[in-house]
Amino acid sequence: MNTENQNIEYKESWGRGIEKICTLCKNYGIPEPEYTVHPGKPMKKQGIIRRVGPDKGGHWEIIKED
Repeated sequence: MNTENQNIEYKESWGRGIEKICTLCKNYGIPEPEYTVHPGKPMKKQGIIRRVGPDKGGHWEIIKED
């Protein structure tokens, strides 16, 4: 299994992805990622991101920077 596939396991999974990533960073002694929580409307409805392509094989694109 390559590194990219291994990292996919730690991405968002029922809202626990950030928690898993922060735990791994602590375990490896590297800085935790910085992120911003946007309460309320999801980022898509705020016009911050948009989906490009299909659910399988597509990706999210940032269209509005903070």
